[in-house]
Amino acid sequence: MTTPNNHAQTRAYTQFERNVQKQLDGFYTSEGYQILRRGTKTYDLLLDGAPIEEKIRSKERSDILIEVVQDIVTGSPGWFTTVEATRLHYVMCEYGTPVVIFILDWPSFKEWYISHYLPEHQQGRYVVSLEGWGATVNLVVPINAIPEYVMVKHELIISQPRLIT
Repeated sequence: MTTPNNHAQTRAYTQFERNVQKQLDGFYTSEGYQILRRGTKTYDLLLDGAPIEEKIRSKERSDILIEVVQDIVTGSPGWFTTVEATRLHYVMCEYGTPVVIFILDWPSFKEWYISHYLPEHQQGRYVVSLEGWGATVNLVVPINAIPEYVMVKHELIISQPRLIT
C-alpha cells in the first residue's frame, strides 16, 4: 500500500516554503539573530544557537495544526513527538508573504497541550493532509485557547519587491 501523493503539489509547496524562509531570514537578521538553516529531524534551524522548529501555513488561520502522524501508511510519528526545539515559530502567510509569526515556548506548549488542553478537549478536531510526504494527521488547536505564558504573537511587515511599470 502506498500513500496518495501529488509530487507536483509537494514540489510547489517546498518551493513556497523556501521562498518564505528567505523572507523570514531577513526578519531574523533584522532582529539581530545569527541564523543557521541546517535542519535536522528534531529542529529546522538555529537562531543564536537555539534550536527552532518552524511551521509555515500559506494562509492566515485561527488555529495551529499539530502533526501527530507524519504518514498513516508507514506509521511515522509527526513532528509533535519528535521535535527537540526550544521554540516553535508558527508562521502564517498571505500571498506568499509571512504576515504573522506565533512564537511558542516549545516545552511549555507541549506540557500545556498534554496536561491542560487535551483533558478538556478529548473530542477535538483533526485535519488530514495529503499534500506533503504522506497522509498526515494533524490535531487542531484554536489560537485563542493557547495561554499567553506559552505564546507571543508578532505581526510582520516584510516588504516585497514591486514591479515598476
